[in-house]
Order: sequence, then C-alpha cells, then structure tokens
Amino acid sequence: LATRKPRKGGVEALFSQVGRSEELCSVEYHEAQATAAALAAENEAADAITYREAREARAVRQAVRLDKAGSRRGLPRQHRRAGKPAMMATQYTSIGELETAIQAYIAELPEGAVDDPALPSPLNYNELNYNGRTDLVEGCMAHGGYLTLSKALGIPVRIG
Repeated sequence: LATRKPRKGGVEALFSQVGRSEELCSVEYHEAQATAAALAAENEAADAITYREAREARAVRQAVRLDKAGSRRGLPRQHRRAGKPAMMATQYTSIGELETAIQAYIAELPEGAVDDPALPSPLNYNELNYNGRTDLVEGCMAHGGYLTLSKALGIPVRIG
C-alpha cells in the first residue's frame, strides 16, 4: 500500500489516513454497522407485512385489467369482481364431525344465548363469524346450510 499513490475513493485511500483506519477498525464502528443492519432488516420486514394487502389488491386489479383486455380480444373472462364466494376446503368431511363441533360450540356460548329470542340464531353465519368460527360456517355451507342443520339438531332458528 505504501509503494504507490492511493486512489481517490479506493481502499488504499481509506487506510492511508491514520485517523480513518483507526475509525474503521474500531469495535464501536462495527457495532454501529451491525445495529444499523439489524434495524434496516427489521424495517424491511415490517414494510413487507404493512404493504402486503396493498400489493395483493394491486395484483387483483391488474388481473382484472388483463382479463378485460383479453375479453376485448374475444377470450373468455376468468376474473370477476363481484362473483360468487369460492368455497374453501372444509375440515368437516362427515356430518357427524360437524354435529360434534356444533354441540361443542353451543356448549361454549353463554347461558341463555341459545333460547333468548332477542339474540340471533346461534348458527347464523354472521354470528359464527363474529365468534371466530369460520370453520363452522364452511362446514354448515358444505352440509346443507345452517337452517337445515339447526332444524336437524333442534337449535332454534330466528330470522330477522
């Protein structure tokens, strides 16, 4: 390094200055670099979570836009904004499993919630979603709907 003149921005220029080389080799410098790298990685992970929904929505809009363009060329449309909801795979393959899960759900409800005429039907889809039981919503849909299951299990149905 000492035999030639250091370049302006190269490594030689950094280490040719005594004060600069001590700064780059210090423990504090390396700790600060590690802290900055960890903070940058944390911020990047947070941004990935924060903007995931925006990216998904943008992808859907782009798919719809491409679908419309294909439709103009005579191709069949595949994406619809307000189409039927797709049924997800249900974990209740038999009606017996679903009945057991429904009975367990009914047992978890507060006392009197099943018979109170002021409250909605316990197997109402909105009520099940509100209580976080989307698995039962899917199961009811797969096995004939909540009205059919309510009648079969003797659970009161209140509509309205």
